[in-house]
Amino acid sequence: MEAKLKKQYFDPSHEAGFAGARALLKVNAKNRSLDEKSREQNLHWLNAQDSYTLHKPIKRKFPRLRYDVSNIDDLWECDLMQLTTIKEHNDGYCYLLIVVDVLSKYAWLEPLRDKTASTVLRGFKEILKKAGERSPVYLQSDKGSEFRADSFQKFLKERDIKFRFARNPDIKACHAERLIRTFRESIWRYFTYSNSKRYIDVIQDIASAYNNSVHSSTKMRPSDVTHDDVPVIRENLLKRSNQQTSNRKNLPKKAKYAVGEHVRISRSKATFERGYGKNFTEEIFRIKRISHRQGLYTYILEDLNAEEIDGFFYPEEITRVSSERLTKGQFKIEKVIRTRGRGPRKEALIKWLGYPASFNQWVKYSELTSL
Repeated sequence: MEAKLKKQYFDPSHEAGFAGARALLKVNAKNRSLDEKSREQNLHWLNAQDSYTLHKPIKRKFPRLRYDVSNIDDLWECDLMQLTTIKEHNDGYCYLLIVVDVLSKYAWLEPLRDKTASTVLRGFKEILKKAGERSPVYLQSDKGSEFRADSFQKFLKERDIKFRFARNPDIKACHAERLIRTFRESIWRYFTYSNSKRYIDVIQDIASAYNNSVHSSTKMRPSDVTHDDVPVIRENLLKRSNQQTSNRKNLPKKAKYAVGEHVRISRSKATFERGYGKNFTEEIFRIKRISHRQGLYTYILEDLNAEEIDGFFYPEEITRVSSERLTKGQFKIEKVIRTRGRGPRKEALIKWLGYPASFNQWVKYSELTSL
């Protein structure tokens, strides 16, 4: 069967050549009934092929777990809203630093002329001044370098603010991302009304209007929320979440993957654009644990050195890799760092493509092959 599948899949002129799983299964079911065992064999072979697993389409919209914060200022999210195309109308300001408290939904914003680490830090300090006695336990952002810079991280440590970033680049810091959409809509409506592209004079008014409007999820105005309101808000958020969960159709009855299975992780769009169309990582991981909450399964992964990977992954964010890929497949070389020895004792220190430096290893030169 393997020889037949290779002939079909690796032939560009074949109707199943370099296509998806459906096309390959369809071809092999044409002249006979494809029983469950044969179907699984087809998929198992396909999941061992890099040309298939690296390029599977990424699902970006799917049900996710709700945030569970217990108090005001437990978690703030921050993000940058880009307005570079209209900076000449707004005194050179190119960005808005958006910060939102996840539980109360209260928001602050600060205009920035650039997004260097020093400018973003100054903007965040201004927001903390506006917040008065309020300060977050955790601050969450996307993977932007301006938030991960040493100067920004040093300041957070000095203020005893713990930092974490949103691992999934497609959802980023989701509350701040949604708020950016809200502010963008208000700004563009104002542009149409005022027949101009200048927002800098009214942006704090727009933020104030948001903070003094009833939020759909909390049923309160963000500016009114106090610690006494936390139990009611948590109840409202839970009701909303339960309603969304009950409205979901076809929730999985069992986990799609099993502990010990090997998978690849979906890549961000930015990485994808630089990575010649690869939607999933070269590096292969192993499923360490499975969690089941709110009707959804998530997966905790470890690398092939048994080091646990930060965060958890939804089934839509990983793709199965057959065990044969590790036992029979070849690992691609990014570069030969250096060599040692001579003749049959010659070895090369290899940096494997897509793997961190911790996987670098000495390999006998005679074992290296060219593709």
